[in-house]
Amino acid sequence: MFVLDRGHITAFDTPGLGPAEFQRINNRGQIVGSYTKGADAALAGYLRDERGRITQVAVPGAVETSPLGVDDRGEIVGNYQEEVGGAFHGFLRDEHGRYTTIEVPGATATQAFGINNRDQVVGDYAGADGVAHGYLWTAGDFTWGSTIAARPRSLSGL
Repeated sequence: MFVLDRGHITAFDTPGLGPAEFQRINNRGQIVGSYTKGADAALAGYLRDERGRITQVAVPGAVETSPLGVDDRGEIVGNYQEEVGGAFHGFLRDEHGRYTTIEVPGATATQAFGINNRDQVVGDYAGADGVAHGYLWTAGDFTWGSTIAARPRSLSGL
């Protein structure tokens, strides 16, 4: 894996983690991504800080955690599953390592894809109709459906 910054390429790896990919980088150079662990090929998450140190990102009780976004404070959003093949749940991990589940009321699954520096999270959820819908989450309050312009099926970045 590598980072391209103003024409300069920096290669990096995730020692000891196994096959890995990265999803997002913030303005501080922190990177979040996933790696494959165990024989069942479940995904586990990591945060690579600006000094190259790796911290595992794992929602307590989850069998799979996938970080997908990081803001400039190091707050991380992503998805987790409580059982193999189970429903996705969104999460927010704050800069102190505390986890909050993001769950759209009435949804059968919720995913969190992106976070900005104003603590706004975007993602999608599966409604009772089985169709994906986009949402915006700000400090515990959801905006979704017809209140978002063009009623997107998913929102992935801010």
